[in-house]
Amino acid sequence: MKRTLQVHSRVAAQALTLLGQMVRTRRLEMRMTAAEAAEFADAEAIIACCGAGNVVLAVNHHLPAAGTHRAMRGLVARGAIGRPLAVSVRHATLLPERLRGWRLSGVAGAGAVLDLACHDASVINPLLGTRAIETTAITATQGQWAARSEDVSMAVIRYERDVLAQLHDSFTSPYTPTVLEVHGDAGSIRAVDVMTPEPLGTVVLTDQSGTHEIAVDDRRHTYDITLEAFSQAVVGDGRPVVTGEDAYHTLAISLAILESAATRQRVAVQFWGQRPE
Repeated sequence: MKRTLQVHSRVAAQALTLLGQMVRTRRLEMRMTAAEAAEFADAEAIIACCGAGNVVLAVNHHLPAAGTHRAMRGLVARGAIGRPLAVSVRHATLLPERLRGWRLSGVAGAGAVLDLACHDASVINPLLGTRAIETTAITATQGQWAARSEDVSMAVIRYERDVLAQLHDSFTSPYTPTVLEVHGDAGSIRAVDVMTPEPLGTVVLTDQSGTHEIAVDDRRHTYDITLEAFSQAVVGDGRPVVTGEDAYHTLAISLAILESAATRQRVAVQFWGQRPE
């Protein structure tokens, strides 16, 4: 299930009702983006509804599937950079004219944060393997258009173990390459042109032995990898690239960024099972 705007819990409930006996006898897909479940209650209800119906919920966050990102996660997991200290994401592009509709409007899910920062978080969370604790952020409107939501955001997020992550998300930068960096006490990784769905980009590791480009063996399109992982999960082999709970965590970070920008204060990130009633 994929929609452009906000996905409501009643849509998921109606879908499961219509599936009826099929839901009880086989696993099926429901697909959404974090931006489309713009309220915690809707996200929780969708995840719970799918769990109750034994439905595989795959979320359309494609970047973690990329061969470049998997190579980076492997380096961090193997200790190639030692203890992670900081992450930097520059996810700044010029919003194509064909996409200058609801993303620049005032509807739920519009703006650079819910359109881009959620994808940043979908990459950082598995890269670090820890939870975000709090964030502080500033948003603005820079574009030469009549936007009713923010088109640029900068945020700093503190993760567990005092790892700091900085995010630059923008619809207004036509010549800016996307970049993902992770820095540790024994090395640094820099990946350029890796925050897009296309199988592009380079990954470079710098440590005490020098600077080395890392081979990326899998250059399939991120959507192809995402759909293959989902298909395998449907038959009980593995899990989706991004599950409902994973996406809930990216939503929590995105909403905390928006709240921080609105209140000009640090905001705690409420992860799954921690949100106060």
